[in-house]
Order: sequence, then structure tokens, then C-alpha cells
Amino acid sequence: MDAAAIHRTLQQSFGSGIGACVADVKDPYIEVAPNVIRDVSRVLHDAPEFAFDSLSNLSALDCKADGKLRVVYHLYSYKHRHSLVLRVDADRDQPV
Repeated sequence: MDAAAIHRTLQQSFGSGIGACVADVKDPYIEVAPNVIRDVSRVLHDAPEFAFDSLSNLSALDCKADGKLRVVYHLYSYKHRHSLVLRVDADRDQPV
């Protein structure tokens, strides 16, 4: 399953908590609101059609110019052999 298909499914469940899908890059990513990242992660892990069972990389960037902290999650499914990147921008003053 590709990032665009996953994005469509997540938007149906989480609405405005799911931002843009940037698929025309080496590592396609989906923007996720901080308040739903836990629930999105649970669905991506538990739902059989996704089965993301590995967090292969977790990183963060301090985007001082934007006043944001960007957290980037690289997920992988051994069962389906597909990968996905989630990107969360948190407020730098209250990074929750």
C-alpha cells in the first residue's frame, strides 16, 4: 500500500487531524496533528491492512524560524514490506 492510499484511509478516520500527503519525494510522508499522533500510530500498528510493526527511525528538528519542533517517524511493516513516514509539527513553546 502506498502513502497516498494510507493517507486517504487515515483522512476518513481522523479528518482534519491528517494533513497533506507529500508523495513525490524519496520518502513519502503524511503530516499528522500532534493531538492525534497516538491514535494514528495505534491504527497503523493494529490494522491488518497496515501492520506497521517497526519504528525504524525517530528524529526531531528544531525549526526555530517557524517556531515549531518537527518530529519524524519512519515506520516499516515486515508483513507487507511497505514503509511510511509521519511528520508532526509541535508548537515550540508547548511541544505536546
